[in-house]
Amino acid sequence: MKNNPRFIVIILFLPQINEAVRLVQYKIALKEDIDMDVKLRFNYPMDPFELTDFIGLDACASILEILSDDLQNNNIKPADLLYKKINEGKLDYKSKCGFYNY
Repeated sequence: MKNNPRFIVIILFLPQINEAVRLVQYKIALKEDIDMDVKLRFNYPMDPFELTDFIGLDACASILEILSDDLQNNNIKPADLLYKKINEGKLDYKSKCGFYNY
């Protein structure tokens, strides 16, 4: 699995998404500012919170839990805000609500 390109992308981007969630959780930045900065500065087609809503908050949390355990890295455990939104039923764009309302 570690040679799989998808595995590499997951290891690179999910912790980045998690850090974006933590920035909002600790009121360091607004999600809209993070999204705009990432799209403009990195030229990504989707911003972190839009991508999180597309993947699904529950899927992101689950993958981060597995990565954290497998890599023995507590720094990539899912942010508390991710769990809060999941518990509120804000799961993804299909449920009409994640980090954004659809």
